[in-house]
Amino acid sequence: MVRVNRREDSVSEGSFRRPDARVGNIAFDVTLTRKTLATTQVRGFFDADFKPDHVIITRPTQLGTESTYIISRPEARK
Repeated sequence: MVRVNRREDSVSEGSFRRPDARVGNIAFDVTLTRKTLATTQVRGFFDADFKPDHVIITRPTQLGTESTYIISRPEARK
């Protein structure tokens, strides 16, 4: 399943997040800002009902190293 710029609900919290793309259980976010697991938006992706295993962050290469990186669901790291 591929979804582009679609709302992903979190029924338990009554909120939603909108990843730039979703392929299966992986969320993609294209951004200028460096993001981590502590970022509200990334935590929101992991809390969404589709429960992604990973969030892939893509940034312009002109911003330096780590232009594309993966943040894994905390439980998936064990």
